[in-house]
Amino acid sequence: MRDTVIPTTKSLAPMNQPDWDIALAAEMLNPKWMHVSRWKASAVHLLVSVGVAIATFVAMEMIWYTAPYFQALGGKALLTLLMGVDVVLGPLITLIIFNPKKKSLKLDLASVAIIQIAALAYGVSVIFQARPAYTVFAQDSFYVVPANEIDDEQLAKVVNPQFKTLPLMGPRFVAADEPTNDEEKELVTIANALGMGVQNLPQHYVPYADRASVVLAKAKNLSSLKSTNPEIAAYLQPYLDQYSIQTENVAILPVHAKNEQLTALIDNKTAGVVRVVPVSTGRIFQK
Repeated sequence: MRDTVIPTTKSLAPMNQPDWDIALAAEMLNPKWMHVSRWKASAVHLLVSVGVAIATFVAMEMIWYTAPYFQALGGKALLTLLMGVDVVLGPLITLIIFNPKKKSLKLDLASVAIIQIAALAYGVSVIFQARPAYTVFAQDSFYVVPANEIDDEQLAKVVNPQFKTLPLMGPRFVAADEPTNDEEKELVTIANALGMGVQNLPQHYVPYADRASVVLAKAKNLSSLKSTNPEIAAYLQPYLDQYSIQTENVAILPVHAKNEQLTALIDNKTAGVVRVVPVSTGRIFQK
């Protein structure tokens, strides 16, 4: 027969306050996460950072920098820099500083998180400010104009309510008229000297549809390019196939962006922009 252990009065007595304080302190000093290795902590940090990076990329690619503007405006370089801080540097610092025995571990990790969040917020704000706001038809081409290349002072001169605020969800197609007064002409001259132009002066914007006839007069029909520039036509053909576009219905115009030159495929009857594709065709408009 097994011996029965009868609990004593002392064992049944509740813990007094000092005993509870000691137990609580021991739990605080040895919580579950205190037994995590630095490699596991860094891996968790990396996983969270990758999730944030993916969310940022989706926002850029699907909202602000819709294809093909992401590459053409240097979005890849901006994202690489941002991810270098968020995905690489943050988890690396966690790997270096994480030590469950450090009394200041919570403060250290909180400091890393604050710095990383601040860096991410700054990076995202830079990316947002550099987003393509307008694709502007001016003279004989399209120009992709980032939001940070439209001066607030010029924006304040806008009369048409359509153009008083910058678009938030990807670039909007508009046209820009050359100024008629001397003061505005001088502004365009200054803008040209800075590598910009009337496309950066929103007070001269007009609805794109209002200049459809001018666009069509400057565009080149794709069907005629098959004989005069077969190489260019061949580069464009995969995009026509991808989007089920008939060659005889399309004309093209060059699109100038920060890092690359693109091509606008437009309806040769209405001048409506069908697609912008990552093919450079500007040289054929210089002849």
